[in-house]
Amino acid sequence: LISHPSPLTSHPSPQLVHIAPSVGKDDCQGIYEWVREHADDSTILVVENIRKHNKTLWKHIVQDDQRATVTFDLSSGRGIVSFDSKRVKQNYLL
Repeated sequence: LISHPSPLTSHPSPQLVHIAPSVGKDDCQGIYEWVREHADDSTILVVENIRKHNKTLWKHIVQDDQRATVTFDLSSGRGIVSFDSKRVKQNYLL
């Protein structure tokens, strides 16, 4: 058997990560922790269901996580996170 690297481990700093609606709540937290650890200034994270099963995760990202500098809370229930260290922490409601 040939082992292929996971997409989450083969790239040192992800450019875009999308946590889809079908991803389970526990998996969302794990994916976020991985992204947070490996993010650089150009990494963008999209989180679905921020008003339902990812509500706690989103609250943590916006209020507590200093690496997540700019967040956009879209009225569609989707959140966008930037990890740009040159930015001041801000949350926008759109």
